Amino acid sequence: MLLSKIRRKLKTIWGRLSWKMFRAWGPKKHSDLPRISYLIPGTGISGGLAVICQHASHLQARGFSVSFIDVEESGKPIDWFPGLQVEVIPLSRVKEKLDLAIATGWQTVDPLLWLKADRKCYFVQSDETRFFDDPRIKKKIRKTYSYDFEHFTEARWIQAWLKSEFEKEAHYVPNGLDEKIFFPSEPLEPKRVFRVLLEGAICLPFKGMKEAFEAVAELDCEVWCVSGSGKPEPDWRCDRFFERVPMETMRRIYSSCDVILKMSKVEGFFGPPLEMMACGGTAVVAKVSGYDEYIVDGVNALVVEAGDVEGAKEAVLRLMNDPALRERLSLSGRETAANWRWDRAIDALEEVFRGKKEK
Repeated sequence: MLLSKIRRKLKTIWGRLSWKMFRAWGPKKHSDLPRISYLIPGTGISGGLAVICQHASHLQARGFSVSFIDVEESGKPIDWFPGLQVEVIPLSRVKEKLDLAIATGWQTVDPLLWLKADRKCYFVQSDETRFFDDPRIKKKIRKTYSYDFEHFTEARWIQAWLKSEFEKEAHYVPNGLDEKIFFPSEPLEPKRVFRVLLEGAICLPFKGMKEAFEAVAELDCEVWCVSGSGKPEPDWRCDRFFERVPMETMRRIYSSCDVILKMSKVEGFFGPPLEMMACGGTAVVAKVSGYDEYIVDGVNALVVEAGDVEGAKEAVLRLMNDPALRERLSLSGRETAANWRWDRAIDALEEVFRGKKEK
């Protein structure tokens, strides 16, 4: 009986001490920092949402309170992003006034208009009118860029476009690369032959996946494909296909391949080539908005004209036949990747949220 009381007493004391130690040394939540709410258009795998997850994770580490508001109300977790500890709230459950609310795509702007918040921002990741052919949708999207929000963006070309088209002064918050996720890793299969990776949503024509498959159709190499949405056509040559791949698995796919071929027609910030560089490979890319944020033709990648299938084929063939060129581009690519870290981006983002950053 006495022993039990002593044990309970010790347990209580230890619990209080543990809580005090957690408060003293654990993650801090600063009352003077705004609570940040990102409005997201869903929880599925996408490069844009991956960037937002990086924002959230790094901001939380700096003491900010961050949540996601899912305007799609899918009820699905973001379990493909490693280590994410952000609450995802259905839009219909948001009743209280928010500190800082952020639209992250055109579908999230209307909800931002009627939500109550002390500050409202728009994180513009691309010119989304270019994703659609329907003029009615284009008009609706274009209108979202004219609203009186604070704007910030991930690419210099978007910053200049918002200024010239809408007279919006947007903060520049560069993207980063997470060295804890993307680094040379054990390949899924040994590199017995030259291997080309095609990455992008097949169901979205502007991702240029059809053209990428055409470029490698006659080459003596293995072709791997990663698509977040859609599968290769039966007559497209594909040796191994991956669908909806978690980010931690992507590094093993990158590390299994020699080069990534991207024929996108629309991009905001070109993420996969940078990830490939960090994992030790190189890239062939078509000229697309945002490619020149970090890609230099002949220095860390090879660049072809937009839609140039024959040029892409020749560029991949050149890398196949010239190991020295491939190695030089890979070494330069790793140096490029090392210069893109999230700390710099989150410094800029924190200045925006604290109201200190000049545009």
